Amino acid sequence: MEKLSHYFEKVKPYLKNKYVIIILVFGVYFAFFDSFNLKTRFSNSRKIDKLESDINYYKNEIELSKKQKEELQSNNKNLEKFAREKYLMKQKDEDIYLVDED
Repeated sequence: MEKLSHYFEKVKPYLKNKYVIIILVFGVYFAFFDSFNLKTRFSNSRKIDKLESDINYYKNEIELSKKQKEELQSNNKNLEKFAREKYLMKQKDEDIYLVDED
């Protein structure tokens, strides 16, 4: 108990200083009550991280789509293969059999 009272005696002069009190009040206000408080900042930071990862994902998808487009436009056999696999297109005299892998 004696150590604790000794500690408070050292802290009391700092708490009597009006500048320290003002800084503490503003610190608490900005940390918890302001519209840009800590919780909002962390939440926004997480949202930004997720959106940046989404941007990277869609950039990669765009690159893959561009490569696929170039491949399809360069060769008619590739175009026919793509149409058959992706959209199940067929010629008039063909039958299509779908195999479920499950």
